[in-house]
Amino acid sequence: MTLRRIVLALGAEGYGSRAQLFQDAMQRGLEDVLARAAERAGLRRDEWWRQDTEGGELSVLPLDESEDAVVGAFVPELNSELAQHNRLVAEDARLRLRLAIHFGPATRSSLGFSGDGPVLAAWLCRSRPLLAALEQTDCALAVLLSYEIYTGTVEALRIPLDPERTRRVRVREPGRDVDAWLWLPGRTPNDVRLGTAAAGGGPVPEKEEEGPGGGAGAAGAPPPVHRESFTGAKIITTGPVIGGDQLNIHHHGSDHER
Repeated sequence: MTLRRIVLALGAEGYGSRAQLFQDAMQRGLEDVLARAAERAGLRRDEWWRQDTEGGELSVLPLDESEDAVVGAFVPELNSELAQHNRLVAEDARLRLRLAIHFGPATRSSLGFSGDGPVLAAWLCRSRPLLAALEQTDCALAVLLSYEIYTGTVEALRIPLDPERTRRVRVREPGRDVDAWLWLPGRTPNDVRLGTAAAGGGPVPEKEEEGPGGGAGAAGAPPPVHRESFTGAKIITTGPVIGGDQLNIHHHGSDHER
Protein backbone atom coordinates (compact mmCIF):
# COMPACT_ATOMS: atom_id res chain seq x y z
CA MET A 1 0.00 0.00 0.00
CA THR A 2 1.33 3.42 -0.98
CA LEU A 3 1.65 5.75 2.00
CA ARG A 4 0.50 9.34 1.89
CA ARG A 5 3.13 12.03 2.26
CA ILE A 6 3.51 15.79 1.97
CA VAL A 7 4.44 16.74 -1.58
CA LEU A 8 5.87 20.10 -2.69
CA ALA A 9 5.94 21.18 -6.33
CA LEU A 10 7.96 24.29 -7.17
CA GLY A 11 8.41 26.21 -10.39
CA ALA A 12 10.41 29.36 -11.15
CA GLU A 13 8.63 31.97 -13.23
CA GLY A 14 10.36 32.83 -16.52
CA TYR A 15 13.07 30.19 -16.20
CA GLY A 16 12.79 28.86 -19.75
CA SER A 17 13.14 32.31 -21.33
CA ARG A 18 16.40 33.19 -19.55
CA ALA A 19 19.89 32.85 -20.98
CA GLN A 20 21.85 29.80 -19.78
CA LEU A 21 24.02 31.95 -17.52
CA PHE A 22 20.96 33.18 -15.65
CA GLN A 23 19.33 29.75 -15.61
CA ASP A 24 22.43 28.47 -13.80
CA ALA A 25 22.23 31.39 -11.36
CA MET A 26 18.52 30.74 -10.77
CA GLN A 27 19.14 27.05 -10.04
CA ARG A 28 21.87 27.88 -7.53
CA GLY A 29 19.69 30.54 -5.96
CA LEU A 30 16.72 28.18 -5.71
CA GLU A 31 18.78 25.53 -3.95
CA ASP A 32 20.14 28.13 -1.53
CA VAL A 33 16.79 29.69 -0.57
CA LEU A 34 15.12 26.29 -0.17
CA ALA A 35 17.94 24.99 2.02
CA ARG A 36 17.92 28.07 4.26
CA ALA A 37 14.14 28.21 4.55
CA ALA A 38 13.92 24.51 5.41
CA GLU A 39 16.64 24.78 8.03
CA ARG A 40 15.00 27.82 9.66
CA ALA A 41 11.65 26.00 9.68
CA GLY A 42 13.16 22.93 11.37
CA LEU A 43 12.71 20.66 8.33
CA ARG A 44 15.19 17.97 7.24
CA ARG A 45 15.69 18.83 3.58
CA ASP A 46 18.56 16.36 3.25
CA GLU A 47 16.00 13.56 3.79
CA TRP A 48 13.50 14.77 1.16
CA TRP A 49 13.04 12.73 -1.99
CA ARG A 50 13.74 15.28 -4.70
CA GLN A 51 13.31 15.33 -8.44
CA ASP A 52 14.54 18.26 -10.53
CA THR A 53 12.09 19.79 -12.97
CA GLU A 54 12.58 22.54 -15.51
CA GLY A 55 13.32 25.53 -13.31
CA GLY A 56 11.96 23.86 -10.22
CA GLU A 57 11.68 20.81 -8.02
CA LEU A 58 9.21 18.10 -7.01
CA SER A 59 9.80 16.96 -3.44
CA VAL A 60 8.27 14.19 -1.34
CA LEU A 61 8.85 14.67 2.39
CA PRO A 62 9.48 12.02 5.07
CA LEU A 63 6.45 10.52 6.78
CA ASP A 64 7.23 12.23 10.08
CA GLU A 65 7.95 15.68 8.64
CA SER A 66 5.56 18.16 10.23
CA GLU A 67 2.72 19.56 8.12
CA ASP A 68 2.29 22.55 10.41
CA ALA A 69 6.02 23.33 10.08
CA VAL A 70 5.76 23.15 6.27
CA VAL A 71 2.77 25.51 6.08
CA GLY A 72 3.22 27.63 9.18
CA ALA A 73 7.02 28.06 9.14
CA PHE A 74 8.58 26.96 5.84
CA VAL A 75 6.37 29.10 3.58
CA PRO A 76 6.96 32.37 5.52
CA GLU A 77 10.69 31.58 5.74
CA LEU A 78 10.82 30.88 2.00
CA ASN A 79 9.11 34.19 1.27
CA SER A 80 11.62 35.97 3.49
CA GLU A 81 14.60 34.21 1.90
CA LEU A 82 13.34 35.07 -1.59
CA ALA A 83 13.09 38.76 -0.69
CA GLN A 84 16.64 38.77 0.65
CA HIS A 85 17.99 36.79 -2.33
CA ASN A 86 16.33 39.04 -4.90
CA ARG A 87 17.84 42.17 -3.36
CA LEU A 88 21.33 40.80 -3.94
CA VAL A 89 21.24 39.46 -7.50
CA ALA A 90 20.84 40.83 -11.02
CA GLU A 91 17.28 41.29 -12.23
CA ASP A 92 17.46 38.33 -14.65
CA ALA A 93 18.59 36.04 -11.82
CA ARG A 94 15.77 36.97 -9.44
CA LEU A 95 13.41 34.23 -8.34
CA ARG A 96 9.62 34.31 -8.40
CA LEU A 97 8.20 30.96 -7.39
CA ARG A 98 5.00 28.97 -7.72
CA LEU A 99 4.57 26.49 -4.87
CA ALA A 100 1.87 23.83 -4.57
CA ILE A 101 1.55 21.84 -1.33
CA HIS A 102 -0.43 18.60 -1.21
CA PHE A 103 -0.81 15.49 0.97
CA GLY A 104 -1.39 12.27 -0.93
CA PRO A 105 -0.09 8.83 -2.01
CA ALA A 106 3.54 8.99 -3.11
CA THR A 107 6.41 6.58 -3.53
CA ARG A 108 9.67 6.31 -5.44
CA SER A 109 9.73 4.67 -8.85
CA SER A 110 12.34 3.91 -11.48
CA LEU A 111 12.13 7.36 -13.12
CA GLY A 112 11.20 9.47 -10.10
CA PHE A 113 7.89 9.24 -8.25
CA SER A 114 4.56 7.50 -8.66
CA GLY A 115 1.21 8.01 -6.97
CA ASP A 116 -1.50 10.64 -7.21
CA GLY A 117 0.22 12.90 -4.66
CA PRO A 118 3.08 14.03 -6.93
CA VAL A 119 0.79 14.08 -9.98
CA LEU A 120 -1.73 16.40 -8.33
CA ALA A 121 0.93 18.65 -6.78
CA ALA A 122 2.71 19.08 -10.13
CA TRP A 123 -0.62 19.83 -11.83
CA LEU A 124 -1.54 22.44 -9.20
CA CYS A 125 1.88 24.06 -9.60
CA ARG A 126 1.13 24.63 -13.30
CA SER A 127 -2.47 25.75 -12.74
CA ARG A 128 -3.96 29.09 -13.67
CA PRO A 129 -4.28 30.52 -10.13
CA LEU A 130 -0.52 30.43 -9.55
CA LEU A 131 0.34 31.60 -13.06
CA ALA A 132 -2.13 34.48 -12.81
CA ALA A 133 -0.90 35.52 -9.37
CA LEU A 134 2.66 35.97 -10.62
CA GLU A 135 1.53 37.58 -13.88
CA GLN A 136 -0.62 40.18 -12.16
CA THR A 137 1.37 41.01 -9.04
CA ASP A 138 4.99 41.65 -8.14
CA CYS A 139 5.04 39.04 -5.36
CA ALA A 140 7.99 36.65 -5.22
CA LEU A 141 5.98 33.67 -3.96
CA ALA A 142 2.51 32.36 -4.84
CA VAL A 143 1.28 29.30 -2.97
CA LEU A 144 -1.57 26.90 -3.68
CA LEU A 145 -2.70 24.70 -0.78
CA SER A 146 -4.61 21.59 -1.77
CA TYR A 147 -7.96 20.79 -0.16
CA GLU A 148 -6.30 18.05 1.91
CA ILE A 149 -3.62 20.40 3.22
CA TYR A 150 -6.01 23.26 3.97
CA THR A 151 -8.70 21.25 5.74
CA GLY A 152 -6.41 18.70 7.36
CA THR A 153 -3.60 21.05 8.42
CA VAL A 154 -4.56 24.73 8.35
CA GLU A 155 -8.06 24.26 9.79
CA ALA A 156 -7.47 21.15 11.93
CA LEU A 157 -4.26 22.46 13.53
CA ARG A 158 -5.50 26.06 13.59
CA ILE A 159 -2.51 27.48 11.74
CA PRO A 160 -3.08 31.25 11.86
CA LEU A 161 -3.23 32.18 8.17
CA ASP A 162 -4.55 35.68 7.56
CA PRO A 163 -7.90 35.23 5.73
CA GLU A 164 -7.09 38.41 3.79
CA ARG A 165 -4.11 36.60 2.28
CA THR A 166 -5.96 33.44 1.18
CA ARG A 167 -8.61 32.78 -1.43
CA ARG A 168 -10.53 29.63 -2.16
CA VAL A 169 -10.43 28.61 -5.83
CA ARG A 170 -11.69 25.67 -7.84
CA VAL A 171 -9.42 24.22 -10.52
CA ARG A 172 -10.98 22.09 -13.23
CA GLU A 173 -9.85 20.05 -16.19
CA PRO A 174 -11.17 16.82 -17.73
CA GLY A 175 -10.88 14.15 -15.06
CA ARG A 176 -10.11 16.58 -12.22
CA ASP A 177 -12.19 19.08 -10.27
CA VAL A 178 -10.59 20.22 -7.03
CA ASP A 179 -10.81 23.02 -4.50
CA ALA A 180 -7.60 24.68 -3.39
CA TRP A 181 -6.55 27.83 -1.53
CA LEU A 182 -4.44 30.53 -3.16
CA TRP A 183 -2.09 32.17 -0.66
CA LEU A 184 0.10 35.19 -1.36
CA PRO A 185 2.26 35.79 1.74
CA GLY A 186 2.15 39.48 2.53
CA ARG A 187 -0.34 40.24 -0.25
CA THR A 188 -4.07 39.94 -0.89
CA PRO A 189 -5.07 37.63 -3.77
CA ASN A 190 -8.62 38.91 -4.14
CA ASP A 191 -7.91 41.23 -7.07
CA VAL A 192 -6.19 38.55 -9.14
CA ARG A 193 -8.25 37.55 -12.18
CA LEU A 194 -7.94 33.80 -12.42
CA GLY A 195 -9.89 32.90 -15.55
CA THR A 196 -9.92 33.71 -19.23
CA ALA A 197 -13.13 33.35 -21.22
CA ALA A 198 -13.30 30.96 -24.14
CA ALA A 199 -13.27 32.43 -27.64
CA GLY A 200 -16.66 33.95 -28.34
CA GLY A 201 -17.89 33.61 -24.77
CA GLY A 202 -17.58 35.63 -21.61
CA PRO A 203 -17.74 34.72 -17.93
CA VAL A 204 -21.01 33.10 -16.91
CA PRO A 205 -21.95 34.16 -13.37
CA GLU A 206 -23.65 31.60 -11.22
CA LYS A 207 -24.50 31.18 -7.57
CA GLU A 208 -23.93 28.02 -5.64
CA GLU A 209 -24.64 26.99 -2.10
CA GLU A 210 -22.29 24.80 -0.18
CA GLY A 211 -23.41 21.91 1.93
CA PRO A 212 -22.99 21.28 5.65
CA GLY A 213 -19.72 22.55 7.08
CA GLY A 214 -18.81 24.76 4.15
CA GLY A 215 -21.42 27.38 3.32
CA ALA A 216 -25.01 28.48 3.63
CA GLY A 217 -26.21 24.98 4.46
CA ALA A 218 -24.37 25.01 7.81
CA ALA A 219 -25.81 26.66 10.88
CA GLY A 220 -24.22 30.05 11.46
CA ALA A 221 -22.25 29.80 8.20
CA PRO A 222 -21.69 32.81 5.92
CA PRO A 223 -24.05 33.48 3.01
CA PRO A 224 -23.41 31.85 -0.37
CA VAL A 225 -20.39 33.21 -2.24
CA HIS A 226 -20.56 34.43 -5.82
CA ARG A 227 -18.72 32.27 -8.29
CA GLU A 228 -17.63 33.07 -11.82
CA SER A 229 -17.39 30.23 -14.29
CA PHE A 230 -14.93 30.41 -17.17
CA THR A 231 -15.58 27.64 -19.66
CA GLY A 232 -12.32 28.04 -21.56
CA ALA A 233 -10.01 27.93 -18.57
CA LYS A 234 -12.17 25.39 -16.72
CA ILE A 235 -11.63 27.34 -13.51
CA ILE A 236 -14.18 28.58 -11.02
CA THR A 237 -13.02 31.31 -8.67
CA THR A 238 -14.54 32.30 -5.36
CA GLY A 239 -13.95 34.90 -2.72
CA PRO A 240 -12.19 33.95 0.52
CA VAL A 241 -14.07 31.10 2.18
CA ILE A 242 -13.03 29.18 5.27
CA GLY A 243 -14.72 25.92 5.96
CA GLY A 244 -15.71 22.78 4.09
CA ASP A 245 -16.02 19.18 5.03
CA GLN A 246 -12.90 18.12 6.88
CA LEU A 247 -10.63 15.43 5.48
CA ASN A 248 -7.40 13.80 6.64
CA ILE A 249 -6.49 15.28 10.01
CA HIS A 250 -2.90 14.38 9.35
CA HIS A 251 -1.35 14.47 12.79
CA HIS A 252 -4.25 13.32 14.93
CA GLY A 253 -6.60 11.40 12.67
CA SER A 254 -6.50 7.64 12.22
CA ASP A 255 -5.95 8.11 8.48
CA HIS A 256 -2.43 9.40 8.94
CA GLU A 257 -0.27 6.52 7.71
CA ARG A 258 3.10 5.97 9.20
